[in-house]
Amino acid sequence: SRYDERIDTARRAVRSLDARMEGRLAPLVRAGLGNHPAFAELMSLVGERMGEDSLGAGAGPAGARGEAMSTEDFLRTVVFAKR
Repeated sequence: SRYDERIDTARRAVRSLDARMEGRLAPLVRAGLGNHPAFAELMSLVGERMGEDSLGAGAGPAGARGEAMSTEDFLRTVVFAKR
């Protein structure tokens, strides 16, 4: 179902972002943020924007070039990018 696909996409996005953030996201998820519906929806949207090819840890627009993506760049190009 679409729900299961979106949850899977959200999980992959969290794993990828946690790797990029050197493990700083995982404690927030374990503390309960990961169970909040709005956070799950956000991570699903982020995962969709990142795409299948860039959900690997360290990959993505900047990671594909061998550079780390700054939080500002991530927010501008992934989270707040116009559709």
